[in-house]
Amino acid sequence: MYLVGVTGKIASGKGEVCRYFSKMGAKVINADEVAGEITREKDSISLIRTEFGDEVVDESGYLDRGRLARMVFLDKQKLKRLNKMLLPRITDLIKQRLSWFSVCDEIVVLEAPLLFQVGLDRMCDFVVLVKSTRENRIKRLVSNKKMDFFEASLRVCEQDLRMPEKKADLIIDNNRNLDELIAKAEEAYRLIRENASRRFSPG
Repeated sequence: MYLVGVTGKIASGKGEVCRYFSKMGAKVINADEVAGEITREKDSISLIRTEFGDEVVDESGYLDRGRLARMVFLDKQKLKRLNKMLLPRITDLIKQRLSWFSVCDEIVVLEAPLLFQVGLDRMCDFVVLVKSTRENRIKRLVSNKKMDFFEASLRVCEQDLRMPEKKADLIIDNNRNLDELIAKAEEAYRLIRENASRRFSPG
């Protein structure tokens, strides 16, 4: 396995980069999708309900992720409590999924906004950091996620994670258009494939 970590702040464009990598044949593990699986488990729902109240669970007994998100992004302490509760479970499941590919000659991509924060970057052979300005990220949330400007601004400000650029092997600047981003992703994947080929080649 040649493991590539792709990270970046909310609405930076990392998802588009990973979709391109997948199109080129890479296996992609999305940390947000893993988090979704964790929060659908009954014991996780029970813990979250106990911590944050009945209002974060819908009439069917499932977690209302939208309501929970609005709650924690308005209160940093609640966000910290939620992360402390869920991140170890999410990280363990990601590591389990990665173990499936450990003996394969495959390029595996891990898309994770908290790649550095939970130490998963240390497992990666190559790390790509996708960057974009705060203004552009807000515009994308309003346009693509149909958020109003206030909610988009709140999400961007509350998820304004510190990204240690020196730990990245490649930085992709995404402040223009999609065509340019895809061209940069294509160039990045060419480099990744070359590195992976050297890893997989005998001798």
